[in-house]
Amino acid sequence: MDTQISNLRAQLIQLEDERSVLAESHQQHKAIMSPLRRMPPEILANIFLYTLPSSSEIAHSSESKTTQSPWILGQICSRWREIALSASSLWSIIHVSTKPNPLAMIQTQIDRARMLKIHYYSPKDGDSSPEILKFFEFLSEHSARWEELNIHLTNSLAPHMVALKGRLPSLRRLWVRWNAASADAAIESLKCFETCPSLKEIALARKDNVPQPLSVLFPATQLTTYRVRCPWKTHRDILRRASNIVEAKISVPSSDEPWSVPEVIDMTLLQRLYVSPSNVLEYLRAPALTGIVCVESQENSIWRDLDSFCIRSSCTLKQLCIEGLPDANITAEILEKYPSIKNLALMFAFGGEDELTNALDTHLNLFTQRDVPVFPHLEEICFGARRAKFPINYSLVLKMLQSRRNLCRTLNSATFVVKSGPSPDAITLSGLNALAEDGLNLRLFNGSSGMEMKIHLDRWMYGTPWIH
Repeated sequence: MDTQISNLRAQLIQLEDERSVLAESHQQHKAIMSPLRRMPPEILANIFLYTLPSSSEIAHSSESKTTQSPWILGQICSRWREIALSASSLWSIIHVSTKPNPLAMIQTQIDRARMLKIHYYSPKDGDSSPEILKFFEFLSEHSARWEELNIHLTNSLAPHMVALKGRLPSLRRLWVRWNAASADAAIESLKCFETCPSLKEIALARKDNVPQPLSVLFPATQLTTYRVRCPWKTHRDILRRASNIVEAKISVPSSDEPWSVPEVIDMTLLQRLYVSPSNVLEYLRAPALTGIVCVESQENSIWRDLDSFCIRSSCTLKQLCIEGLPDANITAEILEKYPSIKNLALMFAFGGEDELTNALDTHLNLFTQRDVPVFPHLEEICFGARRAKFPINYSLVLKMLQSRRNLCRTLNSATFVVKSGPSPDAITLSGLNALAEDGLNLRLFNGSSGMEMKIHLDRWMYGTPWIH
């Protein structure tokens, strides 16, 4: 019996070894037969684009850049490397910050890219270091291929910017920020963009939010997207000539001097508009407008401003976002008069925690269905805050959503956003999950998904989608 046991053990070891060899061979053949190997290279290259880290992730990452996409893609297999090297758009985004990639890596990116998207970050407080300026000089040699520029201007950077005038034939998107210490130099630097023949999208802002006139002759007639914070007079001078704008974000600082007698500017192609404060609407007419974001003025005249604007423009609103401390009665009046509104967002701000909580609760009760449908035309809602911190009463949220689903199933998407606060309790969360399983597209951002939350809010607030 001992001999038989010994023989069986030896046979078992042999069989296990043979099984290991076969299992390894099986895994290799499975990899060969993987559907991923049969995926067309252009689709795989498009998927690769979604692996690129965001600007924020790159700026704050302590990892080696070779462990991030697109560099890591070439280390998987020869096919992936070949596809990654042939996809020029994977290599087009170049970030330069306080800890930039070595020049050799940037040169490699430039060699592999067709067009370049430059994200150039200077210190938040202070001037650009000599090392960072060397990188800018190096990138400037390839300015003819710049398609996108995101930059924080400083005094030391100004001469290098001025030298770019006439050397940016491909630039389409521009986002520029500056602070008080470099204000004069920044305005002088902006003049290099007066002659950009391809410029379509601009976003300009002084970081301390102090109003500052812009004595810059932007190629306004070719602009399609406009995001600027400055005195109204500057806006007026640019918008008078900007007849092709499709999306505009017009911010006028509250400290701006008294405005002139209303002079209505026709913006015939405008489809999406952000105004802060809401009385900017007194100066505009936009018959093609479908979406609008209004930030309440100090006079709290948002209903008057919005109503007179819609009557003047004869537009059909489909999306409305109000930021401030909206009154539930005014919200009800707007939705009753304009049933074309399908998507509604209310961003609560400019108040204490009790005021904000009360305003949200009042609106949740307003939207709770009773015997008859309330605002049945609404298909998407978003409630929350971008800046303020206050708790959301999720039990009221659940009650409101359940009532709408039971009586009127037109609502298919709901989002609730706060920077911080308690999460739903287990019972409420179970009810919310049941709604999601029933087909409601439900999102709860409780300060835990910063970048995803920012992307979602940018969609509502007409932010800069290519900066994340």
